[in-house]
Amino acid sequence: MDTPSSSLFFARGPFGLIGDKEYAAFSKEFYEGYDRSDELLNYPERVAEDAYVGLSSAIWKYMQPRNNGPSMHSIMTGFFKPNGSDTQAGHVAGFGTTILANDPTECGGWVKSA
Repeated sequence: MDTPSSSLFFARGPFGLIGDKEYAAFSKEFYEGYDRSDELLNYPERVAEDAYVGLSSAIWKYMQPRNNGPSMHSIMTGFFKPNGSDTQAGHVAGFGTTILANDPTECGGWVKSA
């Protein structure tokens, strides 16, 4: 089956997998076996329709380092220690920063650490 267009990969699940790259990365790690890594590229609605897949996608996304920043897990557990660039940009080790880690378009994006 041909991979559907990216417009089918809107936010689904508790933390919202967004875009074909996130669907593909989660699918590759979640589904095991020969020729299963593109399962969610072929059936993206499973994230919303199957509770197990949806919750698993949230845990996966929570644990993933995001863009130039830390994972939401690292922030909430205290493993993330903001450096000078982070604090200048207003990023502290707290709940608000998890929003930025989940969606890098919020609050002007993540600043590259020095």
